Amino acid sequence: MISVDIDSTSVVAVYKTIWKGIRLGLHLDVVEVSPSGSGFHVIFKDDVSSMSNIIYRALLEDDPYRLRHSIIRMFMNSQVDICFWAKAEGVSKVVYPSSENFINLEEIEKAETVEEVVKLAEASKLNELKVKSYATVIPFNGSELKDKIDKVINDIMDKDKSFRARIYPSYLPNFDFVLVAFSPDKDTAEKRGMWLVKKAFPEGHYYWIKEMVQK
Repeated sequence: MISVDIDSTSVVAVYKTIWKGIRLGLHLDVVEVSPSGSGFHVIFKDDVSSMSNIIYRALLEDDPYRLRHSIIRMFMNSQVDICFWAKAEGVSKVVYPSSENFINLEEIEKAETVEEVVKLAEASKLNELKVKSYATVIPFNGSELKDKIDKVINDIMDKDKSFRARIYPSYLPNFDFVLVAFSPDKDTAEKRGMWLVKKAFPEGHYYWIKEMVQK
């Protein structure tokens, strides 16, 4: 299995990933809305080595944060492709294969240029899909704290199949970074915020919840 985590709501990104994978000789298996509702998983059914898995995912522009985590796992002789770890039963939504015809694979296979793929994506029924998700946002400062939080969220991802989070450069003027954890519902987002602030951050840190819409 080779899985690509698309960390956005872009249908164009989904179509480009499928198209590039096909041109690399891969075989599409499943496309799904991620359990957090904040992106997509594009999964190819090809059986390859751990190193080849990482190389293919890099070529398909998989999430760099996730690639880094997989490289660490490879050197620990652990499972490299961690997409299925992020699945929470009953939460992820399969959009290919699907009777609702969200994605027309035959059209993508026939496309010869990126421009054609973009036009197919813009006309896709997948654009009509809307899924709610919630982001727990925690701003903070300092590279040392960033390294600590980075280790914490990687440890959680190893233990909690539904947990997905990432550290971004801050868009707020008084902070260096923001930790964003994605959840399928508000209650889970609140619980994760309370736990993270209490267990992973020094006293005085806070969080807020942002509702997101997948479309």
